[in-house]
Amino acid sequence: MEKDALWVKVLNSKYCSSRRLIARNCDRLPCSKTWKAMKVGREVFQKGIRWIPGGSSNLSLWHDNWLPHGTLRSLIEGPLNAEDESLQVKDVFGINGWDWSSISFHIPNLVLVEINSIPLSVRTNQGKDRLIWAGANRGDFDLKPAYALAMGGELAEEAFNGNWVWKLETIPRIKTFI
Repeated sequence: MEKDALWVKVLNSKYCSSRRLIARNCDRLPCSKTWKAMKVGREVFQKGIRWIPGGSSNLSLWHDNWLPHGTLRSLIEGPLNAEDESLQVKDVFGINGWDWSSISFHIPNLVLVEINSIPLSVRTNQGKDRLIWAGANRGDFDLKPAYALAMGGELAEEAFNGNWVWKLETIPRIKTFI
């Protein structure tokens, strides 16, 4: 994350002061047009981001958005006991892959398939958790899906436009393979 970046420090000191944090009505405090726009866009931003867990992930297994289609808690019905509730991603994923023995119930197979859809190279990243824009292949923010979210649409993954394959000058077997 960029928590040490200058722009983050400026916004934190200006808009996350103790006065603002304890104010009864934060919306009535003076702020810039940029900050107002950021407050309005927060909901869209929250819908459009997700986390890529690192090797030493501090993400909540249930409540943080690290799966491609929402939180794990939104995919599981019923109550969680206190031990399950406090689990983090690093508690169930290690060098040998996923270890679900620390959970007191069975995770449905459809949910396990979604969890296993996260590429192995990303899951074994030994770094910190990374925040990405879920609507883009590379994880960089993209205005088109953000606008679609703001207009009430859903965040759709980019479709593969493979028309170029048929224009390749190669044998038909390779075109079909690609």
